[in-house]
Amino acid sequence: MDVCPVCSESFAEPTVTGLCPTCDAAERMGARKPMLAITALIVGAIPFVFSMSNTRSTTFSRNGQVVAETVTGMDYVALGAGVLAVAMGIAAVVPSIKRNDGKGAGLGGLAVLLGVYQVLRGLYLV
Repeated sequence: MDVCPVCSESFAEPTVTGLCPTCDAAERMGARKPMLAITALIVGAIPFVFSMSNTRSTTFSRNGQVVAETVTGMDYVALGAGVLAVAMGIAAVVPSIKRNDGKGAGLGGLAVLLGVYQVLRGLYLV
């Protein structure tokens, strides 16, 4: 019987990684997490290339002079991609923190920040 170096559980059938079947499956799933963070970054970058927005401009004037001008609108691609990037980034960060994986957590955190920026950009707040 072998002992898993991660959880100290004894197991009969060795795996390729030398871990117990539970830790081996978790390790293989963990290898995919940076890919989720990278995908979230790509989704968050889409609105820099493609945009679909709706704007409305209103001008207030008094005695023939412009007093105030407002522009309101929404960029639907930035809003949707931003929400998706935030969700995917969080889904990548949480398991990475549990595994003490700095790369996955850093990339996922960057995807969350990019997603928040895109949401703000989609609402014309930035």
